[in-house]
Amino acid sequence: MIKKLFILFSLTSCLNLSYAQIDRVVLVVNNDAVTEYDVERYKKNLLFLVPEKEREKASVQLEQNLMTLLQDYTLMLQYAKKANIEPTAEQVNQFNTLNLKKANIDPAQLNQKLNEFGISPEDFNQYVKNTIAIYLLKSQIVASQLQLTPQKVKRYRYQRQFDESLFTFNDYLIPFDTKGAHTKAEQLQKGVEKNLSIPEQVKPYYSKTVFEETKHDNIPDIFLKAFKNKQPPLVSKVISADNGYHVLWLKAVKAPPLMDEKQAMNTLYEEQSEKILKKWLTEVKEASYSHVFE
Repeated sequence: MIKKLFILFSLTSCLNLSYAQIDRVVLVVNNDAVTEYDVERYKKNLLFLVPEKEREKASVQLEQNLMTLLQDYTLMLQYAKKANIEPTAEQVNQFNTLNLKKANIDPAQLNQKLNEFGISPEDFNQYVKNTIAIYLLKSQIVASQLQLTPQKVKRYRYQRQFDESLFTFNDYLIPFDTKGAHTKAEQLQKGVEKNLSIPEQVKPYYSKTVFEETKHDNIPDIFLKAFKNKQPPLVSKVISADNGYHVLWLKAVKAPPLMDEKQAMNTLYEEQSEKILKKWLTEVKEASYSHVFE
């Protein structure tokens, strides 16, 4: 207990706190102490930009995750300051224009609404700058780690096209326990390839499964390998699988248009950014001092 008090005293004594009367410190993150007063300011500013009809639900979610959100907010703000990230006046105006519109707040009535919500214009302006700085920090982190090379974007574009493609084909199976199974499979393959028909001598021994406009995740990988970089109509070579010999007759592939490069870059950024930021924040937290005072 003495050690905790000493740490708290050492940290808070060197802080430049703006308010003389503070109920108590509830969270310490490295060299920053978060007080009850700071918590209330944070909550008010955050909820102010939530549309009124959604505030009650947002307030409940905020209370459930408050300390984690505050810890992350404080930590990222520290790193934004270390990186000398300072939002421009234009960025502040853009943020206000977009978010006030979402919250159905008339910019001309901003100060009045802030006063009704118990927020000073100075506090709100600082909160906006902090929020933008954190966003810019996140963007820098993602951009430095994502490394969107032309090759990576190209692979992603073709992968997305493949993911949304629909395959129509027949799967002909001759079980291993069929006498002369491999020979019969080869006869079947040649018959379909040359005449699009099953040879009479093979008909009693095969079974057929029809795949109609099926996505890749419902198709065995071994079949997809036979289709790779191929265009229909295609009859595969004999494929040996766990349950016998397969011959595939690929009839059609419906592929969506290839995503353009700009859209691919934006989508790839959105998909990967959360994963990158989560990993970065976890590593930063592990290297930081943080303590919640109950």
